[in-house]
Amino acid sequence: MNDAFNESEKEGEIAYLRLLSEVIAEKETHAMRKATLERDDYYPKRIYYGASEEEDVQFHSKYFITDVWNLSAENRFVVETSKENTTSIQETVKDSIVALRRDTKDDIMALGRDTKDDIVAFRSDTKNDIMSLGRDTKDDIVALRRDTKDDIMALGRKTDDELAKLTQLLLGQTKLIESLMQKVELSNQQSVAQ
Repeated sequence: MNDAFNESEKEGEIAYLRLLSEVIAEKETHAMRKATLERDDYYPKRIYYGASEEEDVQFHSKYFITDVWNLSAENRFVVETSKENTTSIQETVKDSIVALRRDTKDDIMALGRDTKDDIVAFRSDTKNDIMSLGRDTKDDIVALRRDTKDDIMALGRKTDDELAKLTQLLLGQTKLIESLMQKVELSNQQSVAQ
């Protein structure tokens, strides 16, 4: 009975380690990109091992792998019970992996939706800021045009006033020149007459 227990304990440990390695391998490959997993030079489709009968016997004896039918009925019951427990543990672990994948997928989908919403909100805010800036710039340009027009009109009025003064001054100068010309003519006529 003790032998059967020891063998089943070792087989259980081997089954547990095998299951643990499967879980680790599943988690590592789940984190990889699909293109990496599809590379045959990294992950071949089949791996062949060659061994002689002697090596096979040594391997089985080293890891305490025995044929169940070589055991007594009592020991066979213990081994089969151990295998059933291992199978239920494997199923539980597989269910956990499936649930983890589903939860991870849901989290990624939610993150994608949140990111999309953030991008849409950012675009909307940016668009509103640009439109507000455009309106402000347009208002500034209209005010600048109005101020420039007013300045030009004031400058034009000032120029008109100065032009009117210059015109009056020129008229006065012209009248003065005409009167001087008349006096010069009179003086020329008097000097000719004398």
